[in-house]
Amino acid sequence: MEHQRRPKMKKQTFGKGSRDAELPYDIGLRRDMFSLLDRVIEELTLRFQQLHALAENYGFLTPFNLLNDKYKCQTDHGDFDKKVFITETKKTSAVYCCC
Repeated sequence: MEHQRRPKMKKQTFGKGSRDAELPYDIGLRRDMFSLLDRVIEELTLRFQQLHALAENYGFLTPFNLLNDKYKCQTDHGDFDKKVFITETKKTSAVYCCC
């Protein structure tokens, strides 16, 4: 008795391998670029939201806020001079402002 083999059928995969529903090159490229831009915008939005959350939680730790009399931080240790710091920051802000 002779055994007959069943004919093998090739699986159809839809997507990149399918030939019957191919988009023209320019439309496919446009779709890919828009999906990429959406992903980039989403990532940037998420990062800025995280930065704003950090600024809300730890924004008071800037040198100007720490030197503000409202917070009553002790700045009299070691080599730190409040007056020198304020004059130096004014100088650097004037330089950056002119650029």
